[in-house]
Amino acid sequence: MTKPISSLHCFIMIAAVTFSSCTSWNSPREESHKTEITLHKMRTEVEDLKHDLNTSDIELHILEGKILDQEEVITALKEQLVEKQNNKLEEIHHALLGFNKKIAYLEKKQEEFFSDIKHLVTHANDTTTALSQYKDKIYEIEKHVLAQNKKFEEVAKVKKTLENFSSESKQECVTYVIREGDSLQKISKHFSVSIEDLKKINHLKDDLIFSGQTLHIPKSSQAP
Repeated sequence: MTKPISSLHCFIMIAAVTFSSCTSWNSPREESHKTEITLHKMRTEVEDLKHDLNTSDIELHILEGKILDQEEVITALKEQLVEKQNNKLEEIHHALLGFNKKIAYLEKKQEEFFSDIKHLVTHANDTTTALSQYKDKIYEIEKHVLAQNKKFEEVAKVKKTLENFSSESKQECVTYVIREGDSLQKISKHFSVSIEDLKKINHLKDDLIFSGQTLHIPKSSQAP
């Protein structure tokens, strides 16, 4: 805005100097005519300068509007950027809090793990001590078990001998299938063997027998 005004002043000053110089050489009529022409040119040039000045003012206002728009856009972008940064910082803050909680949890679990290890080591030491203390007792128990095993082996041998004896005894007997109307007394008389021997050989606890039952009868006592 200052530049067009300065040019106008300069133009007026030049025109005034020119006008004053011309008045000293020409007649009044010629001078008047020249003055009118000069004034007309000056008016024209002043109007042109005013037009340029208005155009410059309009352009300046347009530029100021664009600058304001750009500033508003820049301000909005700054606000968006600040908001995004704040949101990002808040997310990072929450993530750090969660991470710290996880670290605290893991540290607590680590302490519990080490505590359990210490208890297990203590328990293992106590167990080792107890095993060492009862080692002699276990040895005595093993000796006792070995002795019992020997006794069981002897009992098994005796049992086997008895089974063999019983088998041989049964091989010396004949079988008799009890019929209806039979009794131990009748069978003993028929085969000439005592009731006690029949009960002993057939493992009977009493004189009760039933039809279809099988009895072992000594061969030496078979009926004639």
